[in-house]
Amino acid sequence: TRILMNPATMIGGYAQFSYYSNYWGPSPSERDHGVLIRKMPLDSEGKPTYQESELHKLPNE
Repeated sequence: TRILMNPATMIGGYAQFSYYSNYWGPSPSERDHGVLIRKMPLDSEGKPTYQESELHKLPNE
């Protein structure tokens, strides 16, 4: 079996590699996960708000 390695997967301490029988290479990506992407709330200065405790300081739209 020939494996084409992507140099980006070789960065780091090789902890992302899997060693199965007759296979040496990067672990497969998890394809059964969903990702929710949303905009970060911005304060009055246009900077993102990272903590939930600061949400009351946001300007009302």
